[in-house]
Amino acid sequence: MTGPASEPWSPRRVTWVGLVINVVLSAGKVAAGLVFDSQAILADGVHSASDLVTDVAVLWGLRVSGRPADQDHHYGHRRAATLAAMFVGAMLLLAAGWIALQALGTLRDRHAHVQALGPLLWAVASVALKEWLFRVTRAVGRRVGDPSIEANAWHHRTDAFTSVAAAVGLGGVLAGGPEWAFLDHVTAVGLAVYLGV
Repeated sequence: MTGPASEPWSPRRVTWVGLVINVVLSAGKVAAGLVFDSQAILADGVHSASDLVTDVAVLWGLRVSGRPADQDHHYGHRRAATLAAMFVGAMLLLAAGWIALQALGTLRDRHAHVQALGPLLWAVASVALKEWLFRVTRAVGRRVGDPSIEANAWHHRTDAFTSVAAAVGLGGVLAGGPEWAFLDHVTAVGLAVYLGV
């Protein structure tokens, strides 16, 4: 695949690539959270799943905004891109609320059974993929001047940041053993706060 510098990427193509990557990451991270009992990677996986919804919203916005002006829309349909960008922001807030409730609700649970290595590997892979996706998507958004594409790029970047936080917390659990397993839930709460601001 080509990067931002070589760019024959279209807005639709980069969004579809992002959607496929988000399917893999969200499924992998949610599964790792459930199998390895990790709230941090589960929270990160929910954020990736919210990216799927925003990818679909951006694709809808691209389809509608490309329509020509008509009797009901004298200036065309460009506002659809703005609506899609607003939807991206709303989904981030909803994801943050869900993660916070989940993490706070289980903060007092026993943590000794968290297995960090599998979730840590998913978090590290997510950082690399989402940062690459951010750079490519932002370059396309700037080139075509579409606010929904740029907003989606920043959504990819926030996913990379949440994966960094998850990796740090899970690394602490891995290094410290059961006594440090509480970091998994603390990290999940931190991710929720980050997503909400």
